[in-house]
Amino acid sequence: MGCSIHRQPFLFMVGDNIYMCVRILLTAVSVLAMFCLKGQNFDGYVNLGNQYSAALTALSGSNGSQYDSDANVWTLNPALLTTKQNPTWNFNSFFHPGEISEFSIGYSRALDSVWPIAFNLQRTSFGTSSRYDAEGQYMGEFSAADHRISAATSRQLSDKIYIGLLMNYTWRRIDIYHSHVFMLGIGGQYLINDYNSIGLTIHQLGLESKPYISQNNATTIDLSLYGSRKLQYLPLQVFLKLQKLNQWNQLDYSNPFVENTIEFTDQEEKIDSRMTAFVKEFFAHVVIGGEFAFGRNDNIYLRFSYDHLRNKQLGIDNIRSLEGISLGFGLQLKKIKFDYAWEKIYFNAAAHQISIQFSPFSNNNQTSAVLPKGF
Repeated sequence: MGCSIHRQPFLFMVGDNIYMCVRILLTAVSVLAMFCLKGQNFDGYVNLGNQYSAALTALSGSNGSQYDSDANVWTLNPALLTTKQNPTWNFNSFFHPGEISEFSIGYSRALDSVWPIAFNLQRTSFGTSSRYDAEGQYMGEFSAADHRISAATSRQLSDKIYIGLLMNYTWRRIDIYHSHVFMLGIGGQYLINDYNSIGLTIHQLGLESKPYISQNNATTIDLSLYGSRKLQYLPLQVFLKLQKLNQWNQLDYSNPFVENTIEFTDQEEKIDSRMTAFVKEFFAHVVIGGEFAFGRNDNIYLRFSYDHLRNKQLGIDNIRSLEGISLGFGLQLKKIKFDYAWEKIYFNAAAHQISIQFSPFSNNNQTSAVLPKGF
């Protein structure tokens, strides 16, 4: 009788967690199915594909399964927002080629031992462009910009399972035209052990609440799977991302060097074999990254990554180039962390990002605790 009394609270706790997990899963599936039925692509200016911090940019967003010293990682996978981190301020500045620039400020903290929260404000300026009338007469200039507000929270379901919810509201402006977009992101993390973990995210669940002109457009949903692994004999953590899995055999990009070419021969277009087509499709979804950690407390970081889809989208056929490659480094100095990222955009252009992370109330640098190397 005594044994059953002691077990009852534990059984109720497990049952509540399972019930909550099932409800969240069913809700996510329902929302996903509803927006997939829209079948329309998102138009206008969208996010440029970069991340909210230099550390995420240097890793090309491949580290969506493991929390590290970067407090901005929740923007990639909200399940990585943890109650163990200290209250942290983040300042990020991204410099694209031309007049395009971005700036964001974020804050994250734990309200209690259960609920962490995070916020981020971002502004993207696309510079100015010339305005002409129907007859080609110059009529001055106009500007375009995006403003985004992001918020997230997470919940621990068990010792190894975490879930998170991300909300984005974007106000887009092109000259006198405006558009408002609301999007949701759902994330999960499963800790296999202290050295290996996997993550899953569903991003861009949303719709324009106010279009530029008349037609509302659904956003393009992104289903991604992540994995991370610490090596045994090297101070290296390897990341793998399988992006846009819901667009298998649907990824496409415009190649101006092919579409504008006129063929004067009767040669038939070469068709890839099934194996070749599968390999090309698979690598289009693959992003790999790595982070070396040096120093007495692993406070110096070197990062690298490669996105094959970005290489195909931005590169030039038959020319070896560095498009899709990102590099960066980081330095932790007590309560301040500095990160830098370099990203190849085109054969003669690159983007740069700088991030500063400040934890004024940290104690003994809790956000960058070092784990022993695993395998």
